[in-house]
Amino acid sequence: FQSKISVAETPIPVPVKIRTNFNETAFFYPQLRTDADGNVKFSFTVPESVTRWNVKMLAHTQDLYVGKAENQVITQKELMVQMNLPRFVRRSDKPLISATVTNLTDTVLMTTVELQLINPKTDQIIYSKISSPIPLGKGTEQQSFELNDLSTYDLLICKVVASSDSFSDGEQKYLPILPDK
Repeated sequence: FQSKISVAETPIPVPVKIRTNFNETAFFYPQLRTDADGNVKFSFTVPESVTRWNVKMLAHTQDLYVGKAENQVITQKELMVQMNLPRFVRRSDKPLISATVTNLTDTVLMTTVELQLINPKTDQIIYSKISSPIPLGKGTEQQSFELNDLSTYDLLICKVVASSDSFSDGEQKYLPILPDK
């Protein structure tokens, strides 16, 4: 007697790298070395914004020959989430926090979006809401979450995570909560 056991394959969740560095400038002092043909390769870390960057380079030799170059570089992911967060809210406000989810692949991704509000003093999640899975084709989709009763906090961490079986992305930013007066 033989029995066959079939196991349904469960997709392995993709680890989410939460982006928190949204500096507007990436400045660095590279140590450049050239190859035999005079070509230079270098690398540096850019801030984690998904955007278009203007790259400006200036170089000189010991005998003061100068060269410069300019180019544009785009930082992006296959699945991206960008939070549309107000600069601040008042304690009596009931803000609508929205995020834009972008799929740059040619396939439809079943995507969920989660909003978490975290108390920065205790690192505890005080609010969490996950959207129903949405089929996201190539393009963008807006996801919104309505918040209630922020009256007991001065500052919150807002974290938005978009994930599918194959890709994930997340952003985390601070949200100041001001008194009504």
